[in-house]
Amino acid sequence: RENVDLVLPVSEEILYVSALHGRVDPRARVFAMPQAELLALHDKAGFVDVARAAGLNVPDSAIGGTPASASISATGDVIVKPRHGCAGGGVRRFKAGAPIDAGPDDVVQRFVPGAERSACALAHEGVVQGCAIYRGFVMSGTVAVAFERVDDPPILRWVEAFVAATR
Repeated sequence: RENVDLVLPVSEEILYVSALHGRVDPRARVFAMPQAELLALHDKAGFVDVARAAGLNVPDSAIGGTPASASISATGDVIVKPRHGCAGGGVRRFKAGAPIDAGPDDVVQRFVPGAERSACALAHEGVVQGCAIYRGFVMSGTVAVAFERVDDPPILRWVEAFVAATR
């Protein structure tokens, strides 16, 4: 009715926009993976599994409440995050050996020290069309509200390899 020819989500709303595949006028292109594939990658545990299977470096990670997660947290600092979280909500850091509160809806992941970076990439059929790697320098809780683009070739190569592996 509105003659839309492209629906281009900007952030986490992609989780909802991806459900439009097959539900809008066929002339309207939905720039998103099919929802089932996207939701599988939005699961932080599934994302790690896919990246590891693609041969990419990922921190030691396990579902919360498992022997593997207990082993990871006993031997180093960890991050615990919701499996389906967005924008850093619910992310907690624990020191090595500290008791952690994590269950099956969480991922326990080895803490990797260093500068925090984010990436936003647009890709088509396994090829990155554009990628911005950035750091937040003004934060509102866990969400950056002002950004600075940074040059980080290793992160760009990781993103390109992930996109190629997942198409």
